[in-house]
Amino acid sequence: MAHFEFSSLIKAPKHKVFEVLSNPEHFPKLVGSFLIKWEERPHAMKPGTKYRFRVSKFGVSMLWEHQVDEFREDSFFKSHQIIGPFSYWIHTRKLEDHGDETLLTEFIEYDLPLGILGKLAEDLIMQGELEKSFQSRHEMIKNLSN
Repeated sequence: MAHFEFSSLIKAPKHKVFEVLSNPEHFPKLVGSFLIKWEERPHAMKPGTKYRFRVSKFGVSMLWEHQVDEFREDSFFKSHQIIGPFSYWIHTRKLEDHGDETLLTEFIEYDLPLGILGKLAEDLIMQGELEKSFQSRHEMIKNLSN
C-alpha cells in the first residue's frame, strides 16, 4: 500500500477551513485540473454520506463513489472509495489550530490496480501527480477560506 501526505498552514480559523473542505459545493473546485460532474451530490457531509461523481481529464471519464466514514466537526473527516480507479483509497483530512492559522494535513492511503504495472506507475507518476494536485487544492482552500 502506498501513502501520501500533504500539509499546509492556512491563514484562516479552523472552522472556516473545515467549512470549505466539507461543503459539497466547493468539491469541484478542489480537484485541480480534473473536471467534475456530480452523479449523486450530498447536501452535507456526515458519517455514512455517499457521494458519486464523474472525473474527466484528457477526454477520459471515470465514475468515482466515496463514503464518509468518520466526521468530527471542525477537526477531522475520513472517506473511502467504493467505486473508482484505485484498488484501495482512503482520504483523511485533519485540521489543527496554530494561533490564528490552521494546519491542514491530508493523508491518502492507496493501491493502484494492475499489480506490478500499478506499482511502477506509482513510483514513476502517482506521487508527483498527487503532489501537484494537493498543492493546487490547498491554494484553492486558502482562497476560499478568506
